[in-house]
Amino acid sequence: MSDAGAAGQVPSASVRVMRLRYRGVCEVCGAQLPAGATAVYDRERRKVRCVECPATENDVETAVRGIEAATEAPDPAESGPPVVPAATGMAGGSAQRIYERRSARDRARQEARVAGARARREKAKAEHPILGRIASAIVPKEVIGPEPQHITAWKTGAEGEQRVGARLDDWAAAEGGIVLHDRRKPGSKANIDHIAVAASGIYVIDAKRYEGKVEAVDVGGWFRTDIRLKVAGRDRTKLTGGVGEQVATVASVLAGAWPHEVRPSVYGVLCFIDSLWAWRARPFEVNDVIVAWPAATVEILERPGSWTPAEMAEVGSALAAALRSA
Repeated sequence: MSDAGAAGQVPSASVRVMRLRYRGVCEVCGAQLPAGATAVYDRERRKVRCVECPATENDVETAVRGIEAATEAPDPAESGPPVVPAATGMAGGSAQRIYERRSARDRARQEARVAGARARREKAKAEHPILGRIASAIVPKEVIGPEPQHITAWKTGAEGEQRVGARLDDWAAAEGGIVLHDRRKPGSKANIDHIAVAASGIYVIDAKRYEGKVEAVDVGGWFRTDIRLKVAGRDRTKLTGGVGEQVATVASVLAGAWPHEVRPSVYGVLCFIDSLWAWRARPFEVNDVIVAWPAATVEILERPGSWTPAEMAEVGSALAAALRSA
């Protein structure tokens, strides 16, 4: 801190020297500051400047306000916990509604088919009392069968999202994080299962309920690496592409909804439920997407970070307003 003080930095809880997570522009000299560079960051004003540049009048005002706030008695109404977005959504809500709608249509079709077959049997017996009864006894009766797999898959997916959502809600309640469930992608009918705002950044979580062993397999040769995601021996790498698109969507929405230069990093997580993992397995990455299970996903969210609960709530509110419930 002695070097920073020599450069003219004003002591303040809001103004501090840090490594930038995102690139910025010095408000004093206009120099480009790449991500990872050491710079002076004004948390209150969301501005950055070179360590070598002198302090601005705004820095002095920020420091004075910080000193005055520290000496004044806190207002209970202002010192309460940050406001969490009220509409966090319902985990698996859209998938459950799709299942119920398609299940009801399938049930109605099957009931109509059974009723039609029954009516034809009764008509045959009425018109041909002997032959009709014989045919009715020989021909198997129409019955309502089980739901097709393409319909039950929606129910399975909804249950998986609900289970992951419950784990995320427990984490948010214990750690002060923000969780948004089942958000609609702008201009699309697709949805994002979960968005978690943690101290270390924003995590876009896609829940998948697959059976079988989850593993990363290198299918490349001696001179190249080609990591594939496999579940029960089948190549499921394309799932990471879907998560990558969701990450890009959230990052784009955040750029428009968050009016500050410094923004949280956005990560993608593919969370598998009811799958098998190798002994002492650890989460791994495929195409920059983290592949994990529910408990490991919560551990990832608990990574240390510099975003405060108030900032997390602000980011959550911005995302909740921009991404409506599905």
